[in-house]
Amino acid sequence: MSAPLRNFGARKLLSKQAHPAILPLPAQQSGNNKPFSLKKTRRNWKPNVHIMNMPVNILGGAPTIAQNLANLNESKFVRGPHLKRVKLAARDKKTVDKAGGVEGLLLSLPASKLTPYGQLLRTELFRELHSIKAQIEANPEEKVAPKLIEGAVSAEAAEATEQR
Repeated sequence: MSAPLRNFGARKLLSKQAHPAILPLPAQQSGNNKPFSLKKTRRNWKPNVHIMNMPVNILGGAPTIAQNLANLNESKFVRGPHLKRVKLAARDKKTVDKAGGVEGLLLSLPASKLTPYGQLLRTELFRELHSIKAQIEANPEEKVAPKLIEGAVSAEAAEATEQR
């Protein structure tokens, strides 16, 4: 792995170049406009691209107290760490939602289908996941709280309700 990629931390990912894209954006198309008068005129069709703030969990790291206070003053829709002002085609919004957010998309797609910025995010995501796995394997005695799936009840919660 190259030195710039090794030193590419989560802080730099969240404060980065102006408006990068994670997925490739469609190209601008050109052609002729044919109105009722049948006089051809050149025109361009621009892709429907939106600039969005996308929430992240693993890539953002643990939020600090200062970040939590700053989030209280921000919009009520964006909480915690997020990728700021990322370009995304309108047709790819549904793809990101179906994959489970930005991190789910980065895990599910091969690196060849991502832009260079998306590949850097993907590399950083895998690095974070491997460090979390190493921490869990280093401390097997510590209980790691399982993430509860919506509608599922943990064994401890089920026992507590049975005892009542």
